[in-house]
Amino acid sequence: MPLVPACEYPTQSGVIDRHTIDEFVDRLGAVRQLAYEAVDCVLLSADLAAGIRRVKGVKKLGVRLCNWLTAEQGQALWQAPDYQRLKGKRDRALLALLLACCLRRHEAVALRLDHLQQREAHWAIVDLVGKGGHVRMVPVPDCVRTKLDDWITAAAIDRGKLFRRVNKVGRTWGDGMTVKAVGTL
Repeated sequence: MPLVPACEYPTQSGVIDRHTIDEFVDRLGAVRQLAYEAVDCVLLSADLAAGIRRVKGVKKLGVRLCNWLTAEQGQALWQAPDYQRLKGKRDRALLALLLACCLRRHEAVALRLDHLQQREAHWAIVDLVGKGGHVRMVPVPDCVRTKLDDWITAAAIDRGKLFRRVNKVGRTWGDGMTVKAVGTL
């Protein structure tokens, strides 16, 4: 792939996709690193290397369009499920985790009881494998931990996945939930 600005890179559809831009940025970084090393080995003049370093990357154009919740809307959403029923306790705990800890749906579904650990007097979700296989640690606020404890106690969960299906009779069944089920809350 020749090094040309991404806005001039030809594609079959005429539209530049994200993969192409990422590839360009990676290659530009490699060329910059090569220029640094070439100056260190006296293979390239410092002026030429400075010119290579000044090559601009890809402009990020556009604005992310999202529907952001206010604090009041988030709290109303969190408090909406019926707390007297088992399903309501699960939904409250799940919504609290999604909103307060900023988890993705697939991360919440994959969450296991052993991921919740106390570290230095604070609760956290440890070794959470997220988007792109990245492992991270997420702090859990006390109010969320209270909701999780209510759900864990009511559902009698002692190991395995944290969130499970609840049938019409009000009993847990199965060993987990699907991402699609979380999306329909």
